[in-house]
Amino acid sequence: METNIVKCDEGYQLELQGQPVAKISTERNPYHLQNCYLKFDQAELTAWEKACQAQHEQHAQHAQHEGEELFDLFRYIATAENSPLQVMLSSREKEKAEFLAAHGFKKLRMCYEVSVKQSDLKPEVICRSERTGGTGRTRETGRNERTEGECVSIKRAIAGEAAYAACGELLYEYYRATHAPISPLTVSLEQFLEDLPIEVFYSGTNGQVSQAAFVEENEIAYVCSRDMDKFTAFAQNVVDKLFKSYQSIFFEADDVDPAGMALKGLFAVAEQETFDTWVYRVAKLN
Repeated sequence: METNIVKCDEGYQLELQGQPVAKISTERNPYHLQNCYLKFDQAELTAWEKACQAQHEQHAQHAQHEGEELFDLFRYIATAENSPLQVMLSSREKEKAEFLAAHGFKKLRMCYEVSVKQSDLKPEVICRSERTGGTGRTRETGRNERTEGECVSIKRAIAGEAAYAACGELLYEYYRATHAPISPLTVSLEQFLEDLPIEVFYSGTNGQVSQAAFVEENEIAYVCSRDMDKFTAFAQNVVDKLFKSYQSIFFEADDVDPAGMALKGLFAVAEQETFDTWVYRVAKLN
């Protein structure tokens, strides 16, 4: 049975005996242009690969094909696209994850989608907040209750203000650094700022922004820090403020993002589904 792969507008079409049997869709994300994003049906690919294996074994029986390597589908696509390949996958798709691992993909990032109420705060976080009222000072004495690293007050800025721009610049550099090993950021600072929520909470010293949390209603869309020793206290103050207006809040946290994971760490949440990033790289291309 003859197998073939054909480039088409939306990606690659896999053929068997001249008939299409599977398709791999390709996409490019303007924010992360270095990687080529793939979508495919695993069952279709598995069936096509079995036919490819049978063809290879048949060819191997002939002397002129002795030593011929089995066709590597993902190497072919990565070479054709001249870029790493990326697949986004739910952690519940275990069979597909095994398929990717067997074909040379590596899981490089896990993303948690977190929806929480105030009652989900860890007991020690609640106690600290009750003692200080979210200010870092005890209600009874007015003295600092938290350590120096924990005393963090927050301010608010909106798009168009100088403080907002400074927060955006910090987030841009932070986002670029945390994404670089997986899928580098490829948009300008100006474009990046255009797509951010218009409201941000922040803290800093000597005129320099140290922490920032961009919010949209009850969603914490982005967090960043240049001083992780103070970020947890900052994040606690942000969620305290949001819980005064909303019964629940929502955010995403990547396991490669220290600030995002520190925010998640304020809450006692059960292990849950994650959305994982799998990347395939060809050494000579990268």
